[in-house]
Amino acid sequence: MSIIRFGIFLTLLGTFAFAQSDLQLNVVSVKDDSDLVTIFKADVVDPFCKEAQICFKLKDSVHVSVRIITPQGEVIRNLMSADLDSGMHKLTWDGKDDNGKVTESGVFIYEIQARQMTRSALLAMLN
Repeated sequence: MSIIRFGIFLTLLGTFAFAQSDLQLNVVSVKDDSDLVTIFKADVVDPFCKEAQICFKLKDSVHVSVRIITPQGEVIRNLMSADLDSGMHKLTWDGKDDNGKVTESGVFIYEIQARQMTRSALLAMLN
């Protein structure tokens, strides 16, 4: 298990904020699926409609799960779990948790799992 410390600067209407957290990640060896999922535009947020777009490309047809996670490791939304064809895919997260409650503004992690491979990226949500 590795601990990774990250920090992000966010600019909101000229105000600077700094978010810092420790993440605990399990390192798993992956065979030939290292390029199965490619993430495009890690986060595209429109602060006026309070949604985030998650864009990714699949090399093969595969079962995919996408989750939204807090920096503390809490899964707040299971965004999807389905069999998808190869090619480009776009998901929209409305900023809500699994109970339909709007989350607070902040930095989140989205995780895409396909076969034994996991890709993740940071996502800033303004609610």
